[in-house]
Amino acid sequence: MEKLSKTETLVVPVAGILNVEAGEHSTAELHFSRLSRKMEKTLGIAVARPIVPVGLGVLQSSKAIYEHFAKEVDARVQANDQARVLFLGHSLGGLLCREFLARNYSRTERYIGAVTLGSPHLQVDERQWMGLYRGVVRNIDRFINNIPMLDSPEEGGPDLHFVAASNDAVVPPSNALPDFPGATRSLLLGYNQKPPYDIDMDKVTTFRMFPVGHNSMLVQPQATNAITSIVANALGAQPEYASNIEPAQFDTPLSLVRPA
Repeated sequence: MEKLSKTETLVVPVAGILNVEAGEHSTAELHFSRLSRKMEKTLGIAVARPIVPVGLGVLQSSKAIYEHFAKEVDARVQANDQARVLFLGHSLGGLLCREFLARNYSRTERYIGAVTLGSPHLQVDERQWMGLYRGVVRNIDRFINNIPMLDSPEEGGPDLHFVAASNDAVVPPSNALPDFPGATRSLLLGYNQKPPYDIDMDKVTTFRMFPVGHNSMLVQPQATNAITSIVANALGAQPEYASNIEPAQFDTPLSLVRPA
């Protein structure tokens, strides 16, 4: 597969609250390191240092969290001076990516869109969470309610690619894969697992692999292969998911089932 130019493409990873500890960048970088190396090696693109959103775990106002995030985005984009930017948001980081695109996409052609990994795009049932995280759930709902409406890709909006893991005990796949017009949806599904009953699988690309969960999707080799393929598709490096990437290019092959 022909590699993209580093002078044309920048992927900006965005962490969520469950892959950082006390806001430390080192933890987020550790989680994203395998995936970042995979994308740089296979696709030949530049990957920025992960953004660690300040305040997601301490329940700051959504406005304050977003303003800090926007400054971090500007710093990375200006430092790299790349032509095109794709966000890669994990968990709540995916919601921040959506909000940023909703507020900035029409102002510049620099931003392509976002790939979100296990992000809670829909309202969350607080009863499913315990202790401190119930407060986090309230913050999630505030984020969702504050995100402006996005135009679909057909209407000139950004490209959106939603990814979920079948074993995600934090964000159910049905929440991470909303049926947004024009968005692509991909499920990382265990070899012997059945698809979730509440998802229309006719509209979902399935990557078969050893089961992965909320955080392990960032480090498990087959999962990083699948996400790299999805990023390649988002950047226009190939016409269809993974179909042109030979298994030998990956250290652990995966199997793929695309929608009919």
